[in-house]
This record gives sequence, C-alpha cells and structure tokens, in this order.
Amino acid sequence: MGASAMIGKAATILAVGAVGALTMVRVADDRYVDDIRRGLEKQPTSGRTFSEEMVADLPDPAQRYFLHAIKQGTPLATKLYWNWSGQMKPAREMPWMDLTSEQISVKERGFVWKARAGKGPLILTAADHYKDGEGRMRISLFGLVPIVNASGPDLSKASLGRVVVESMFMPSSLLPGPHVQIDGVNESHFEVTVGLYGEKSTITLTVDQEGRVREYVIGRWGNLTDDGSYRYIPYGGIVEEERTFGGYTIPSRAVVGWWYGTEQYLEVIRLRVDEARFE
Repeated sequence: MGASAMIGKAATILAVGAVGALTMVRVADDRYVDDIRRGLEKQPTSGRTFSEEMVADLPDPAQRYFLHAIKQGTPLATKLYWNWSGQMKPAREMPWMDLTSEQISVKERGFVWKARAGKGPLILTAADHYKDGEGRMRISLFGLVPIVNASGPDLSKASLGRVVVESMFMPSSLLPGPHVQIDGVNESHFEVTVGLYGEKSTITLTVDQEGRVREYVIGRWGNLTDDGSYRYIPYGGIVEEERTFGGYTIPSRAVVGWWYGTEQYLEVIRLRVDEARFE
C-alpha cells in the first residue's frame, strides 16, 4: 500500500471514529434531556376546574382575558404538551430557517423543547430545557456537531423569562396564586408578575374588548447587546391568530423578537401552534 493510500485510510478511520464519538455524545445527551422531561411529567394535576368566581376581583382586562381564554368548568391544567412550527432566525446575520418542534411546559417548573430547523443543506437541531431553576441550551449542526452548549446562571435566568412568556399558551398558569400577582394598567393592558426561584418577571398583556391577546412584552434577561453583556431586554411580539384546544383558547400564530418596541427590534420566531393537549 502506497503512502497516499495509507494516509487516506487513516483519515477515513479517524473520521468514522469522530462520527462515532459525536453520536455517543448525542445519545447520552438525548437520554439526559428525556430524564428531565420525565421528571417534569410527574407534576400532578390540580384537581380543580375553572369558574368565573376565580377572576371576579381582577382588573377588567384580566377578567376579559381569562373568561375568553378558559371555558367555564375546564380542568385547570398544570401541563401542556404542544407541537409548534414556523420559522426561526437564530442570529441577526443568519437567514430565516423552517422550524418544527415539540415541547412540554409545566406550570411554575419549566419546559423541555426539542426542535429541528433547516435552510437548504443547513440543518440544526436544538434541545432546550429549564427545570426547577436551572436551564440549558444545546444546538447541534446536523444533529451531531455541537455549536452551542450553554448553561449557568445567565442562561437559567433567560430561560425563566421564556417560561413566563410561554405561560400565555397555558392560561391556567397565569391565574393569581402564591407565585402570581396580577395588576391592572389601563382598560386594555394588565401585568402578570411571576415570582419563581428568587426572580420576579413581569409580562404585560394587551387584550381587546373580547379578551383576545393582541400584544405581549416582558423584560427578559439576554445578551443581544452591543458588547454581549447580559441585561433585561424588551422581548415580545404580536398575536395574529388564536385557536381553542380542550377548553383553552390560546394564541395559535404569533411573532416574537428581542428589543420589542424599539428601533433595534429583531424578530426571531414566527410560530404556529399545530397541536396542544392540556393535563
């Protein structure tokens, strides 16, 4: 065997070994994320049903919202299983990518999100989770090569903001309680402040006369800044359509972005809820 052939064979062996190692890492990570999901799925049901009396003392826009979003007698969900698709823009300099995803969201505890995004030959897979105060984000090229593997206090704080934003897809998680406070702003706006794991996050919802959500914004911890430092950034968007699933009427088409309401606005997600199941 010539030297060039030997080098080629060695390169092939190394490449196969690298792919094998990356595959093992991916399988181990998938198992880890699945364990997180199983832990969240153990959350018990509330055993309660929705009634108008639960929101009778709330500010008028909040009352309109809940009476529109939750049908009388609907079991108050603590878990949401939902599939959503659309488009995402991972970074300002990247193109829009088609997106499909599945997610479980659990009231006041967290979520597990698995997604696949693509543009032409470029394929990204993502697995984000947040559970009981700790979050992690992992994005891989072609499902194998890690390009983002982030965790730590800043990522966890940012993930908590996502939990609060996505609460509007499970309206029962926004009802007032030990960790949730509701305040009126004016005839069309109200604030929901969620206090969890030592942090307080306030989302402002804009509703019409029927109680439909039209707009939402939160100060979310993030590093989409000039110097890459973390700070609270306006994060929000517009609800374009809604659908009813199992007694809950929720946004079914929405857009969301960083620096919402400013000249720096960067739209990052255009989502469509395809399926939703509440427990």
